[in-house]
Amino acid sequence: MCLLIRIAILLIFVSSVLFTSGQQLFGEEIKNRLDIAKTAIARLEKKTKMLGPIDIEMERANSLYMKWKEEPNDSSWRALMFEITSVSERKRVGSNVTIRTVKDNNPQGGATIKYRLTDREEIKTAKSPTTTTEYFLPIGYYYIWSERKGRETSDKKSNYVIIKQMEEVTINEYE
Repeated sequence: MCLLIRIAILLIFVSSVLFTSGQQLFGEEIKNRLDIAKTAIARLEKKTKMLGPIDIEMERANSLYMKWKEEPNDSSWRALMFEITSVSERKRVGSNVTIRTVKDNNPQGGATIKYRLTDREEIKTAKSPTTTTEYFLPIGYYYIWSERKGRETSDKKSNYVIIKQMEEVTINEYE
């Protein structure tokens, strides 16, 4: 019930920002981030309730969520997403991500997939070539790209939001 009240309040807030900002792009960005945060927080709360009473980690995530709603800027957004990703890792709330490569809209198997969280430096390699599924990636923003014979074949800065239990990523290769 508490979550429904928060969502209703948040929708009222977003509506007022959309109509008073005069900048449709700004309003759309807030709406997109709102959807991302709501989905991520709901997944974390569901797992936390299965484990027992609300804990300090979820209280902090909820606090940062409320702060971002009050002051929707990049700084508060980064803090919120960093916390969501950290809680996701500790609570083992992850996404199963199927990654495909295409070139000129044609499937291209056999590429090595590399990825990393946008706020981290550690680069990981998918367990097998495309098409592949990586299991239990923590909730967050990722850079995901393809390589062949040690050379990048797609944009290394392509950004993907991974928040749902099952996600699909299609990488457009240029080589």
